[in-house]
Amino acid sequence: MDSESLGNLTLYGGFLIIHSEMQDELVWWVALHMVRGVGPVQFRSLCDDYGSPREVFRNAGRLKNRNLGEAIAGFDLKRAERQLKVASEYGAAIITYEDDAYPANLRQFEYSPPLLFVLGDEKSGEKSVAIVGTRKPTSYGLRQAARFAEAVTESGCSVISGGARGIDTQAHVAALRAGGKTIVVLGSGLDRPYPRENRKLFDEIVGSGGAIVTEFPFGTKPYPCNFLRRNRIISGMADLLVVVEAGRRSGALNTASWAQAQGKEVFALPGPVDSKASFGTNSLIKRGAMLAQSPGDILFALGISRPQRKLEPDLRGTEKKIYECLSEEPLHVDQIARKLSIEVVDLLVYLLSLELKGYVVQLPGKYFRRSTL
Repeated sequence: MDSESLGNLTLYGGFLIIHSEMQDELVWWVALHMVRGVGPVQFRSLCDDYGSPREVFRNAGRLKNRNLGEAIAGFDLKRAERQLKVASEYGAAIITYEDDAYPANLRQFEYSPPLLFVLGDEKSGEKSVAIVGTRKPTSYGLRQAARFAEAVTESGCSVISGGARGIDTQAHVAALRAGGKTIVVLGSGLDRPYPRENRKLFDEIVGSGGAIVTEFPFGTKPYPCNFLRRNRIISGMADLLVVVEAGRRSGALNTASWAQAQGKEVFALPGPVDSKASFGTNSLIKRGAMLAQSPGDILFALGISRPQRKLEPDLRGTEKKIYECLSEEPLHVDQIARKLSIEVVDLLVYLLSLELKGYVVQLPGKYFRRSTL
């Protein structure tokens, strides 16, 4: 099938392609990204051959792969233009691997997305840690996810995860609570965040200086296969990966595989041998993953010294008694109330005050402990 040049038009396979020099170059990036059959590796190969996405469209009729050429020539550019319009309405950015804003850790892999849709500020701190795990965690897993996320955040690192129920959500929440930055990598379009119950959390993340990132265009639903694809972005953006809990079949194990293939260090938390939620992490350790016994192990691997603990706070009266009753091991509110002979309803008021002052951390299930700093 031949192509015919008509000035700034190309007639190919019955489709008319318009090449306006005034057309935003980004439209061509989005268009090529959306063409069925053009994956990240193919995208880069085509751009290497022809110089840019725009030139790939102009030379669609010359491609050796005729089916691919027809798919590119037949793509409706208005679909890409709508993506830019919707991104503008959402206040989102679309960044390509040629942009300085594209995550440096991710750019080096040929299978990384040619572009990212971003809501918020995706630039992480000097270091970033991916924390992932099962959607069905135990109370142990939730406590440890919070413990590790808080510690790495308080040490100046960003926390990256997938926004899923369970461990991912806990890591994001703990990073926010510690006043740090966290980044969510979605397996859907920015307008279809999943799970739905985390929409408020995602808004808080963006509002606190974090970001929501995805390779999927607006309108993309959270299909199961998308989450396996997005895992390479989670591990690729991070300096290292921490798996808190993972079952025998877990997306977290897929993320660990990507991290290992990318040359990233993988840490796993050990768990009870009879716990289904720890089968995956115990297996990772058995196969050579680093054992994570404390956040200090993670910080040491990153070359970061753990911040020194704050001096004992200047507290008085009941708040002082409550603080002295607590340690880094979580206690349930009922246990604290019995130890101090305080009504639970009154105790919760004091605990909230201590939490707001940064001296106490609340964990799921009404468990409380001292802050790690």
